[in-house]
Amino acid sequence: MKKILFLLGGVIFLTACNEDVIQNTDLESVNDSSSTVKPFTDEGGCQTPWDFGPAPGNQVEYVFTNQTGDWGSPSLLTMRATPYVGLAYYDGDNTDGQYLTHAGYTPLTTGMYPHLYAGNNEIGNFIPAAPIIVDGTGIPSYYSSVRLQIQGTNGFHHCPVTPNVLSNATQNPAAVYFNLPGAGTPVTPQEIQLLEQYGKVFFYYCEAIDPATNAVVWSNYLMLDCDDTKWTDTTVTANVPVAGSSLFYNTVSAEVVLPNTTFPFMDTFSYAPGATTYNYTVSLLGTLTNTELILTD
Repeated sequence: MKKILFLLGGVIFLTACNEDVIQNTDLESVNDSSSTVKPFTDEGGCQTPWDFGPAPGNQVEYVFTNQTGDWGSPSLLTMRATPYVGLAYYDGDNTDGQYLTHAGYTPLTTGMYPHLYAGNNEIGNFIPAAPIIVDGTGIPSYYSSVRLQIQGTNGFHHCPVTPNVLSNATQNPAAVYFNLPGAGTPVTPQEIQLLEQYGKVFFYYCEAIDPATNAVVWSNYLMLDCDDTKWTDTTVTANVPVAGSSLFYNTVSAEVVLPNTTFPFMDTFSYAPGATTYNYTVSLLGTLTNTELILTD
């Protein structure tokens, strides 16, 4: 059977654990909670590339690839993915309104952080960015309609929520980034700056669309699979589109994750874009360089 894949890389899940951790500067093991370099994670079947400083941190690449249109395949579908971005660094005290990072304290009680400090919580609030669309046609360019790579220009632009992204003929020629338009109250410049250095995409709302009818033929929230039993409960309830539960954090890296049962990392669906019915599998996997959302039929 013909194999077709959607790849969506991005920040979807950010992890770092006490065991089997790889440092981003010299690939040495990091187990010391006083370490000033936040580590990669390669533990419990969960690999992710993010670190949180001190800035500049690791440059993270978010890759979106839709190969369903290769060679005019009748299984062509359009991928649309909405990133949900939030603060991914836990400073140890969620209630004081002072977000402590390597750069010092950021007061969240000034009214300049209406989305991120909603409910008087420093973490657990997520902002949907504008949807990322990859149609798989190869028109006008393979490097935007089949494969889209989003990456900040340096480690200070850790989460690409501004136009400060790498852009050339073969990588993100249209300079696409995670645009945060806000719903109701606009996202503030202060929120964007804080997210750029200490944010990540926690999950995506993904949709598969029939290009002939524009009908959404499948949709679901997806996030990386991670064993949260190796993390510590923050007791902070996440503000997610489903019933919320406590966020977890890693005591070495201070990275925040959603509970493993919040959303799946894999889903399947069947659809006939033409005369033939295809069985699609969508899965989200992390590596030490990016994350990949893969669709096969």
